[in-house]
Amino acid sequence: MPEYLAPGVYVEEIDTGSKPIEGVSTSTAGMVGVAERGPVDIPILVTSNGEYTRWFGERLNLDDFSNANGPHCYLPHAVEGFFTNGGKRLFVTRVLDTAGATCAEFTLFDRGIATSALTQLLRAASEGGGTAAPPGPLYVMDVNDPVANAIDDAAPPDHLRIGDGSDAEYRDVATVTTGPNTTHVPLSFPLSRSHTAPPPITVHQITRAALPNPVALEVAAPATTSRVGDTIITLVGAGVGAVALNDLLEIGPQFRGELRYVRNIRVIDATHRAVTLDSGLTLAYPTLTPVTRLDNSVAGAVDDDTINGNANAGDSVVIVNNRGGNFNVRADIVVINNADLATREARRIGILTQFRLSTGAYDGYTASTVITAVNMADDIAVTAKSLTADAAA
Repeated sequence: MPEYLAPGVYVEEIDTGSKPIEGVSTSTAGMVGVAERGPVDIPILVTSNGEYTRWFGERLNLDDFSNANGPHCYLPHAVEGFFTNGGKRLFVTRVLDTAGATCAEFTLFDRGIATSALTQLLRAASEGGGTAAPPGPLYVMDVNDPVANAIDDAAPPDHLRIGDGSDAEYRDVATVTTGPNTTHVPLSFPLSRSHTAPPPITVHQITRAALPNPVALEVAAPATTSRVGDTIITLVGAGVGAVALNDLLEIGPQFRGELRYVRNIRVIDATHRAVTLDSGLTLAYPTLTPVTRLDNSVAGAVDDDTINGNANAGDSVVIVNNRGGNFNVRADIVVINNADLATREARRIGILTQFRLSTGAYDGYTASTVITAVNMADDIAVTAKSLTADAAA
C-alpha cells in the first residue's frame, strides 16, 4: 500500500472489487522518550541507529535515569531494536522537563601534588564496587615514593582518581582503613577463574609435599618450548603411570613453577601421557621441564579461611576474613574452593614486591601481566665491532 511521508493532497484509485486486507507498513514509526542530548519536543527523522546516536547520544545509565515512577532509559534500546528488525524511517522526539531538569555539572581535577597518595589496586574493582556494601571497598597498596604511607592521610572529603586516561573515574573518599595485613594473601600466579559467593569460598593453606615418580614435560619437535595458554601437555618418564585424575602437578621449579590439577589423561605409550590441565599455562616451558606430583590433601591443612566476597579471574591477591598470622609461607600452597572439583585452583603463596625500572615502560600493561627476569649475555655470534665514523644523536 502507498505510504504518505509528507502532508499534501493525494489521489488514489480504489478498486471496487473485494481484495484481501493488507498489513500496515511498519517501515516508518515514531518514538517519544528520554535521551542523553538533542533537541527537545522536535520530531527528528533518523534512518539508522548510528544517526540516532549522533543526534541523541548513547545508552543511558539505569541508576541515573530512574525515579519513583520507574526507569526512563530504554529509548536507545527501542531505537536499536527497530532498525535491527528492518525498520527504515523513525521520527524520534526527545522529551525533557526543561524547568525542572538539573543541569549537568562536574568538577575539574588537577594532576595532584608530590604528596598525593599513589596506590595500586590489589584486586579487581567491580562495577558498583568501592562502598561498604558488596562487592566491598577498594583494596589498594600504597606505592608512593619517597612519600611513605600517603594513603594514611586520605580522609573525607578527599578525592580519588581510579584508572587512567578517558576511562578514569573520580570518587570522594568515605573512609580509609589502614594497619597490619590480616586479610590479603598474595599468589605466585593470577587466578584463572572467578570464584563467586555464596556459598562462602573456602581457602586452605597446605604444606608442599612432593610425591614419588617425578616426570617431565615434553614438547614435540620442531618446537622447543610449550606455549602460553596450553591446556594439554605431554608428560614423559618412567613414572607417568602414577599420574591420576585430580592429581596436583607442579610444572617447573618449586618457586617458579605453576600448579595445575589433572582433568583428563590419555595414554600414548608406556612412558608418555597426554594430560589435560584445569586451566592454561601462564608461562612457556622448555622441553624436559620437571613436573612433580604434589600431595593435594587438605585434611591436615595449616590453616583454613574463607574469601571475603569474591575472587576474580586475573586476581593475584585473595582477600580472606582473617588469616591469623598464616598464609605467609612462600613454600606453602593455597587451595581455593577445594570442595568443587570443577572450579578449584591451587597457587603457591607469593609476596608483594615493587621495584624500579631504569627506563620506563614503553606501553601500558594490564594487571596480572607476567614479569619474567632475563639474564642478558653476549651470544658470541658476532665479533665486536667499532664505529668508523661519528654517529649523530
